[in-house]
Amino acid sequence: MKIDRKLLFGALPDRFILENEPMSRHTTFRTGGPADLLILPQNIGELASVCAVLQNEGVPFRVMGRGSNLLVSDEGIRSAVVKIAYGSIVVNKNTIRADAGVALKDVAGEAARHSLSGLEFAAGIP
Repeated sequence: MKIDRKLLFGALPDRFILENEPMSRHTTFRTGGPADLLILPQNIGELASVCAVLQNEGVPFRVMGRGSNLLVSDEGIRSAVVKIAYGSIVVNKNTIRADAGVALKDVAGEAARHSLSGLEFAAGIP
């Protein structure tokens, strides 16, 4: 996969761009061979910048959350993977908004703390 790494470095620090990274380190089932490129944006702005660079450069990519219930082939992923490695939970009256990087059990816990029902089933789900 060809990409001008300087374009990505402009979008986020080098330590958040990993080449040939085993996906087994990023899934709850601990399965999966290497992704050509694993990119870990730390906020919504970096996510938008990275996705724009990849799209503009014609680089195929996939976006993942925390990697729960995700099976990756031992052969790996022949594209870039953007892992949402950040997360926040916002409660507004009876509505909860959570980023993809937040564990579902944490969302359920926040709902319980605000006396909101409907997510009790999710307390044990990663």
